[in-house]
Amino acid sequence: MDIYVARTSTLDPFPKKRHLSNVCMRHDHTPELKALVKLSASASRKARDRMRALASMSAAMRRKAWNDGPEKKWFGPYRKGSPGDFEFVRERIERVRRIFKGTLPAGRKACANKENVLTIRAFNCSDAEFRGCRDGKPPAPPRDKACCNHKSDAGWTDNQLVVFTKTKEILYDQPLSPRPHVINIGTAWFRRPRGLSRKAWQRQRRTTVLHEVAHLAGAWAGTSADPAIPDDERYGRATARHLARANPRVARINAENYAYYILEIAD
Repeated sequence: MDIYVARTSTLDPFPKKRHLSNVCMRHDHTPELKALVKLSASASRKARDRMRALASMSAAMRRKAWNDGPEKKWFGPYRKGSPGDFEFVRERIERVRRIFKGTLPAGRKACANKENVLTIRAFNCSDAEFRGCRDGKPPAPPRDKACCNHKSDAGWTDNQLVVFTKTKEILYDQPLSPRPHVINIGTAWFRRPRGLSRKAWQRQRRTTVLHEVAHLAGAWAGTSADPAIPDDERYGRATARHLARANPRVARINAENYAYYILEIAD
């Protein structure tokens, strides 16, 4: 792990940057974020390996493994004669892994090569460095603006490409978002909900990171003009499981389902 401090620049009011694998960490003042992102990246590799193992099987064996495993739990049943169900999910898992891995030329730092690696910006608006939204004055980007506009958010994405293409077997097929890939971690991510154990909280925070990366990978179930698509995303473990049973096609484009699936494979 390479941690370094970049030169101060008037163009970058937050020059302290961290390099974790091929992920650029910015505005972060807690080592927990680095550790949880590292675990999330490792989980994406294990999920990718699981998809590749399924791909190496015969169609009949793959269908049985899918329907006996966590894939059915989070994405619905593998239908006979419908290999597109598997290929669609596999492609998004592969994309999640590629986003975490990035493309880093030899000798380059992740934060000096942000166009080709995932950047995670942390906005802990409750810490001592944030003075709050200033009445009557526009927020100063990027920190004040993010904290004022996303005070209750755990995470959100930048540069997400929302282009839906209908296919025969899948409700909507969305491409990989263009680089640079950026996700943001907000104040709610740093606040432990009352009554939630620390272990459950850490898992919830990893879910947030994976959920946002899944958006960049083309998993989206947001607002659409098509009445078959729900007007909003589906959040929460129980809701994601119900979606896989009730509407598998939507589950396969819902970021929360990918996040929980990847964590289950890893843990």
